[in-house]
Amino acid sequence: MGLKIEKVNKNIEALVSEFFDKYSVDEFEAIFPVEMAQYAKQSFSKKEHSYAAYQNSDLVGAILFSTQGGVGQLTAIQVDRRLNPVKQLRIRKELVRKYIETCQEENCHICFTWIPHQHVDLLKYYLQEGFERIFTARGFWYKNDYILLVKELFDFD
Repeated sequence: MGLKIEKVNKNIEALVSEFFDKYSVDEFEAIFPVEMAQYAKQSFSKKEHSYAAYQNSDLVGAILFSTQGGVGQLTAIQVDRRLNPVKQLRIRKELVRKYIETCQEENCHICFTWIPHQHVDLLKYYLQEGFERIFTARGFWYKNDYILLVKELFDFD
């Protein structure tokens, strides 16, 4: 019996997805000892969040992020590019505020995002919202630079 590799078609996508879930190494198992990984999986389950912004009945923006173990991670944010820049910025601000608010409601102590360097013009806005520029990762993804922004949501003091 030889190994056969085929493109996944629609009728077995769910089976392949389940296969990945079953055999993938959990993020916690990759960095923690076994006992700590088990505790982390039980205590720090990852929650995926997505919100859509509507103006009248038109979809004008969306945001995707996750929360896990007291940390929020902004994955993607998009606004309708057909709108004028002022409206785009207003929508983006409201979506980011929803991200921060949700992280606070989930008792996150910190939230972060990576900004591609080609969107450095948005940096000023994030700084106004209380994010701090931590560092720039040069050539990080597809040889592009990314800026790590972090916002502390509450102090442990």
